[in-house]
This record gives sequence, structure tokens and C-alpha cells, in this order.
Amino acid sequence: MVDLVPYGFLSPEQVSAQVRIFDDFSFSTHGFRDAPGVHATRIFWDEQEIGALSVRVTGPAGEALPISLEHQRFLSIVADRFGECIRLWSAEMEEERSKQRLVENDALRRDLDASRDRMSRLQLAVSELSVSITQIWDGVLFIPLAGVLDSVRAARFMEKSFNRVFEKEPYFVIVDIDGVDVIDQMTADYLVRVVHGFRFFGATGILTGIQPEVAKMTEEKNIRMDSIIIRRDLREGLRYCVQRMRAIRRREKPR
Repeated sequence: MVDLVPYGFLSPEQVSAQVRIFDDFSFSTHGFRDAPGVHATRIFWDEQEIGALSVRVTGPAGEALPISLEHQRFLSIVADRFGECIRLWSAEMEEERSKQRLVENDALRRDLDASRDRMSRLQLAVSELSVSITQIWDGVLFIPLAGVLDSVRAARFMEKSFNRVFEKEPYFVIVDIDGVDVIDQMTADYLVRVVHGFRFFGATGILTGIQPEVAKMTEEKNIRMDSIIIRRDLREGLRYCVQRMRAIRRREKPR
């Protein structure tokens, strides 16, 4: 560009130039200084001024020389070309950023999938731990439930309790929900059906420890619990088992 400016191809030391873009980037040839006699051509991009192309020509004595109209037009063409190059460069950068965002989104999606998978495994592990079944007496199983009883835990509760009841063949199964703070209508109905279902394995289900909030909800939602045995707390549930076990032993005692 400098070589095409008057005197540039013969005396390049007399011609200096600067390209300024967005007020952030400035590129200058050696010896350029913003002084009187500088010819500045504005650079546009999408009809907005984004910078300038400045050229200064000096004579042998260092005085500023004028630039002809022909070379002014040339500088305007060069400035337009700068704007076009910046547009293309910006489009390429945006494309690169889009590709980078896609890569980052894929990475985030993989991380999210991995997190969901870990969460599912954790929930399964918690569910495993949260349904504990203990044989406290010969013929009596005890299942304490605590926390939030949702449909997932209720399903796990049914699976584990039915398997254990089938395996141990108890007379009674005490399900204590003293530690259950939250239970919805569907889960409460599900719980009742599970406790009632123990009879298919020859066991009697006993529900203990119903909190006032849970009792109120079952009453408001008209969830029928009259088909199962309910006791105030675990102590009362055990008392019922003892009484019934004594009765069973008396019937089984040979005459």
C-alpha cells in the first residue's frame, strides 16, 4: 500500500501509514506520527465507522506533501477493502465461536448426562439404604420408613418387603412411618395397598407411627385405611404382636 502512494516506491522513508480499528488495534509503519498533513480515510463496516486508514507523505525537508485525488481514491478503495476483510474476519470468528459453543455444549451435555447417571445411582443407593427390614422377633419383621416417601421409595419398599416376607414367612410385618414427614395421596394409597398385600404371603401387616399431618391428609383425601391394622406407635404395634402370638401359640399347643 505504501509503495503505491506517491514517492512510496522511490522513497519509502517519506511515506508512513497507520491503520486503526475499533480504537483498540493500531498498526503503524516505521516513523508514522499523527501530525499536520496526515490524510485520513475512514473505514466502514455495515455502514458504521470502525476505524481509519491514515497516510502521511513528507518532502525532502520533512514538510507534509499533499496526496492527489487519484491516490485519495486509491486509499478509499483500500479502506473499503479493510472493511470487507474485517467483515470476513468477524464472520470467521463468529463461526469459530459457534463451533466452540457447540463443543462446549456437547461437553456440558455429556457432563449433565453423567451427573444425571450419578444422581440416579445415588438415588438407588439411598433407596436401598432407606428401606431397612429387620427380623426383631421370631415371626415378626420390622420395616422403619423415614423422610419423604415418594413413589420411587414406595415401589422399592414394596419390592424389598414382599421379597423378604416371602423369604422369612413371618406372622406379622410392622411398618413404622413415625419418621415420614411428607407423603402424597398416591403414595399413601400405595402404602396401604402394600401393607394390606402382606396377607397374600400369610402375614399380617401393621402400620404404626402415623403423624398427625399424614393422618389429616389421608382423611381429607378419603384414603381408606380400615382394611389394615393401625397402632399409635411401635410399642403398641409390638404389644399387638405379642398378644396375637400368644393366641397363636395357645391354638398350636397340643391338648
